[in-house]
Amino acid sequence: MPKITGLLILCLCFANPLFAQKDSWKIYLDKKLLAQGVEPRSSDTTLITLKKSRLSGKKMFRIEYTEANPVSLWKRTFIFYDQNESLSSIDFNTSSGMFSIPMDRIRSLLIEHRRIDLYTFSEPLDEKLASAIRIRRIFVCRIRMKE
Repeated sequence: MPKITGLLILCLCFANPLFAQKDSWKIYLDKKLLAQGVEPRSSDTTLITLKKSRLSGKKMFRIEYTEANPVSLWKRTFIFYDQNESLSSIDFNTSSGMFSIPMDRIRSLLIEHRRIDLYTFSEPLDEKLASAIRIRRIFVCRIRMKE
């Protein structure tokens, strides 16, 4: 009987990481699904190519972000980068859910840089706690403009 109990505990310990939840996201242009991803990522890069004509108007770039272990009183930040530097960031007062970014903002970045990378991270709203923890940046997607 102790051997069976020990074997069962050992199986549960090894199976747990296989079934662990992961952060995931879906990216929409208005209501059209453009891409989706999961963290930790494999080595592939999610590439979204947008025609210049799709960048106009009052469209919204929406990211539905689901955390594996949601924490209350945390915020989520999305950061746009070109190859070398941070271009723009947007903060939201919740760490999980549907986040909307006006397409005007993305369009202006794409016109200037042609290709931008989108990263995200979450951190506590409490500044003291935020300064005491290590923040891990997560790559979401690469966006490029097509004429």
